Amino acid sequence: MKFKNSTDKTRTRIVLACILFLAATSSFASCGNVPNTVMPPSSTEAAQSQNEIAGTSPIFAYWQKQFPNAVWDSLAKADLNNDGRDDLVIVYNQGKDTAFFVVIEDLTTGYRITDPTPAPIQDQVIKIMDLSGWAQHQFAISGRKDDVVGMAIFVMDNHKIVMIYTSAYGDCC
Repeated sequence: MKFKNSTDKTRTRIVLACILFLAATSSFASCGNVPNTVMPPSSTEAAQSQNEIAGTSPIFAYWQKQFPNAVWDSLAKADLNNDGRDDLVIVYNQGKDTAFFVVIEDLTTGYRITDPTPAPIQDQVIKIMDLSGWAQHQFAISGRKDDVVGMAIFVMDNHKIVMIYTSAYGDCC
């Protein structure tokens, strides 16, 4: 298989890792043994709840200045771009039936916010994961809209959010 660049290799590896993960969890599902792929909380996350992060994080304060009318629903802190610095994923709403999420990267040159991406309307949960065993973490966002439950797995690639797996995600956003 030929690749155009290292980004193509990374995407292919992540997709293959997700396929292997899904195949493994499907085969274990009948036994009741599903492997734990959720990353243990980072040292920062273990010490702080979501409310504490919202109250003390300079990244969160930066987000509030950029989105003054938004109300956050869920957030998680982890190194998503493999630079050794914790980034922040925030799911927020801007009205009763409108929810989005952004990733705020903590770069050595300052903060960078991704474009807003649609998110589930209700009961949003963010989980930081390591499906590939590599240094770059993935994150899942799940939630619902009325009776429809959906989830998706994302990864950061060159300062952009890339969806690598979805299950009914578009129906709950």
